[in-house]
Amino acid sequence: MKKKYLVIILVFICFSSLVLAGDIPESIMLGEYKALLIGKLSIQADMYTITPSTIMMGEVLAEEITVDKFDSYYGTADKPLDGDIIVAVLINDHQIDDSWVFKCTSEDYKTLKLVSERYNMVERYEKYINDGEYFKAQQKLNKNNTTNAIETEQVLETNVIVKDSVNNQGINIPVVGISILLFITFIIFIVFKRIQNRGK
Repeated sequence: MKKKYLVIILVFICFSSLVLAGDIPESIMLGEYKALLIGKLSIQADMYTITPSTIMMGEVLAEEITVDKFDSYYGTADKPLDGDIIVAVLINDHQIDDSWVFKCTSEDYKTLKLVSERYNMVERYEKYINDGEYFKAQQKLNKNNTTNAIETEQVLETNVIVKDSVNNQGINIPVVGISILLFITFIIFIVFKRIQNRGK
């Protein structure tokens, strides 16, 4: 009985992992990486250099990106060669996702083909690249970021305006509140004393 439960759990875990792995082309559109790019590979003794030609998502300011060597491309046994055109996900300034690097046939995103076994997610990835979907995803992220920045700026401006209007009038709300409270207490005390004096 325990073996059946163990098998069911293992199958569930494997199935879950496969589902998550198949979402890579879509997850890139969330903009959680530094950049998605097409570039030319140059091989040095201990490092690789990528010269970006097209930035589909994110931002790359450097003309060349130096990264650690990787052994092969996704979906093929091809070894990286000097001059290869690649599609890569840049994680930070000097690191790519070396498990998701593709050799491709062209620097033109509209017509390039990914050199790989034709897995479903590779075909989706290639289609998204060819259709410019990553450019659209970046535009959407930019629009959302601009909207959020404007809303934050408006909130800050409102706070500044409220603060300035209080300062310009010379009103200190805590002091005014305490003064009014003391005045009311004093009036109540005087009235109470008069009532007591009349009773005598």
